[in-house]
Amino acid sequence: YNCFATAEGLLGAGLENTNVTYDMFFREIPDKGGFAVMAGLEQLIEKYKYLEKIDHPSRMADYLIMWKNLRKSEVAETTYDGYHTYIDRHLVPYFRDLNLNIQDITAGHIFDYVNYLSNDGGRKDNKIGGQSNTSIRKIISILRQVFEYAVLYGDIKINPALQVPLPKTTNKKDERQVFLTSDDAQKMLDAFQNEEIGPIVYVTLYYGLRKSEALGLRWQAVDFDANTITINHTVVGNGHIVRKDTTKTYTSRRTYELLPDVKALLLKLKEQQDDYKRRLGSGYHMNDYIFKNPNGVPWIVTDFLKCDITICDIQPQVYWSTKAGTSMI
Repeated sequence: YNCFATAEGLLGAGLENTNVTYDMFFREIPDKGGFAVMAGLEQLIEKYKYLEKIDHPSRMADYLIMWKNLRKSEVAETTYDGYHTYIDRHLVPYFRDLNLNIQDITAGHIFDYVNYLSNDGGRKDNKIGGQSNTSIRKIISILRQVFEYAVLYGDIKINPALQVPLPKTTNKKDERQVFLTSDDAQKMLDAFQNEEIGPIVYVTLYYGLRKSEALGLRWQAVDFDANTITINHTVVGNGHIVRKDTTKTYTSRRTYELLPDVKALLLKLKEQQDDYKRRLGSGYHMNDYIFKNPNGVPWIVTDFLKCDITICDIQPQVYWSTKAGTSMI
C-alpha cells in the first residue's frame, strides 16, 4: 500500500510529505497497540545508499589520484591546484615506481620518501638539490590526509605517515622581510619609475597590498570623486588563475583614502589605457583590471616572477612578501 506518511524517521531524513511504501505487522507482545508500521524502507535505503562501501583502487598511485579527484568539489580551486601539483608531479610518479598497494605502505616507505625528497632528484624542475623543508612538509601532509581517508573507509588500519618525523621549517621569510625607511621607499620608487611595473609597485608600496590584491585592483574599485580605493577582489594562482570577489581574510576587505600622488598616477594610467584601446581597436582585451599589458591582458603572478627587479639595492626580490596594511618588502 501507499500512504501519506510523516513518521519520525522520515522527518529526520528530510522526507516529510513524501509518498512512501509501508508494511504492517502484528507484534507478539503489543505495546500501546497490537501492530507496528515499518514505513519508508525503500525511500530510506535510497536516501542513504551513499554510505555503502566504496570500491577503492588498491595501488597506491591510483589511490592518490582517486583521493585528489574526490577533493576537487570540496576545496577551493587554489587548494586543489596545490593538490594537483604535489600529487601528479611528485607523489604519483614515486609510488607508481614502487608499485605497491596502499595496504603494503609502511612508515619505512614514507621515511625513505622524505629522504628522497631532501636529496638531489627530489625536485622536478631540473634544479640542483632537494625540496625545501616547507615543500616536504606540504607533500607529507597530503599523504597523511590520504591515509586518514583510507583508515576512515577501512582500507587500512593505521596511518603510516603519522609515525614519520618531518624536517623542521626555518622561518626564512621573516629573516628576509625588512621594513622600509622613508629613504629606502623613495629609492625603490625612483628605481621603478620608468619600468613597466612601476605603477603597480607604486600602489602596492603605498598601501601595503598583497600581490593578489594588487593584481585584483579594478577601476570600479576607484572612486575619483570620493577619493577612495577599495580592496575587494583578488587574482591568485600561477598555472590556474582564479579571480574572485573575496580577499584572503574578511578584515582584508577594506577602503583607503585615494592619496593625491596615487590618484594622479592612476588618472595618467587610465588615459594611457584609453589610448591603447583606440589604437588597437578589436585587438584590445576589454576588462576592468587596472594593471595589465598594453593589449589589455591582465597581469598575473608569473608576469612578475619573470621580471628582472634587481634594479635597486634594497632587496626588491622580497617585494611581494607584503602583509595587508603594511609597507614592507
